[in-house]
Amino acid sequence: MLSKFHKVLLGVSLGSLLGAGIMYVVLPSAITQPMPQEQAAETSGSALIGGSFTLTNQNGEVVTEQTFLGQNTLVFFGFSMCPDVCPQALNKVTEALNALPAEQQEKITPIFISVDPERDTPEQLKSYLAPLHPRFVGLTGTEEQLASVRAAYRVYAARAPKADAPDGYVVDHSAIVYWMNPNGQFVKFFDSEATAAEITQGLAAGL
Repeated sequence: MLSKFHKVLLGVSLGSLLGAGIMYVVLPSAITQPMPQEQAAETSGSALIGGSFTLTNQNGEVVTEQTFLGQNTLVFFGFSMCPDVCPQALNKVTEALNALPAEQQEKITPIFISVDPERDTPEQLKSYLAPLHPRFVGLTGTEEQLASVRAAYRVYAARAPKADAPDGYVVDHSAIVYWMNPNGQFVKFFDSEATAAEITQGLAAGL
């Protein structure tokens, strides 16, 4: 039987086949407790989620996955013109981190990876992330670079027309926060139903 996590990955893969212009946002139920040991063995590790990348941060600096080794990271894919899903997720991550002791906050780097390179310049990401947790890192790049990292994280994203949106479009995308350990390996995920308190609890238990 497929684990819940593998069902999420299957959903993302099927969403990719639907093509651009069709909304498909992965919204599995919240994962807030550590996975059983046998399930963690199936769903953790860089071979399944995560991998190498070269992107540009909000300060215009080129970074790679090596930049974040030694840190736990919370990785979320989205775009700065997102009307609701991204602000909710990023504010939730900020609230969750602020609830941790300072010494634990210093062990975590939240990362926002753009799915909209046309509009999400480093300057735009810097402005967008400014009100959030000060440890937030925004990453963007070329469409090819971002497509590669989306594939590594099994993330779905597709541009969709929307008349009342800025520039006439939005980007439909997966809505998952990935927790990666200091070695860059997958630990667990939090979806849109996880509360800030549940994320705090999950992080505190695993740090």
